[in-house]
Amino acid sequence: MHDPAKVRAMLSRSALHRPAAVLAAAALAVGVAGCGGSDGDGKGGGSYASTWNDVCTSLTSAATTLQNQGNEADKVARGDQEKKIAELAKPTGQLLATFRQALDKVKGLDAPDEFKDFQQQVSDSAPGTIKAIDKVKDPVESGDPKAFTRAMKSVDVTKPFPALPAALKKQAAACSAF
Repeated sequence: MHDPAKVRAMLSRSALHRPAAVLAAAALAVGVAGCGGSDGDGKGGGSYASTWNDVCTSLTSAATTLQNQGNEADKVARGDQEKKIAELAKPTGQLLATFRQALDKVKGLDAPDEFKDFQQQVSDSAPGTIKAIDKVKDPVESGDPKAFTRAMKSVDVTKPFPALPAALKKQAAACSAF
């Protein structure tokens, strides 16, 4: 869904000027496509679409928490970017952890025929995205903009996640925004 090279370029240009925004952008850029997941055979306790719906609900909740923390960080930091980064590091790390959990949950699902091709793309893409998340999570949580920028420059997602099919979004309402 996102071109990793463009995201890295944007992040490296702005990391020292708007580091708090960069933390949030990184979390979204690294993981947004991994939203959702369920299996068609009942593994995980639900239908394919209901699992995707559960995962998208978790991601939306984590993103909302980060957004709310960002609003609070603006008030607390009062223009101090280092303080703002420190305020946002933990919720951004939590968002990344939620993305990783989502990927773990969806990467091996047994999809109904309608979504077999999509699920294969998810399964093929998950390992690279998980590796990218694992690589940036600690630097993001450190709150150090330089460590974060170095980590983002080193991310290589060679198989980006596919867009969620419209039919799946209709069946998993929480995924409609993804």
